[in-house]
Amino acid sequence: MEDRIRTLLEAGARSGPSAAESSAARLHHQPTPGSIAAAESAVGSAPAQTTEVVKAMVTAREADHIGDQSACEAALAEVKRLLGP
Repeated sequence: MEDRIRTLLEAGARSGPSAAESSAARLHHQPTPGSIAAAESAVGSAPAQTTEVVKAMVTAREADHIGDQSACEAALAEVKRLLGP
């Protein structure tokens, strides 16, 4: 599933417009899927599906962090639904 999410994010990044490099980009940190999706949304290149997948993954990670297995599984099921077959 991670590969499919990465592919979705990369496809959006390649196909959309570019923006100026932010000051955060100069801090020598790797971008997160969430920061990539936010940047793409800001320039209008993130497909709605990308934004929804990232939101569901954030929910899954937060639920996992607090030990809420059912919420984590529900969020992952939403990711799978959004990604399709």
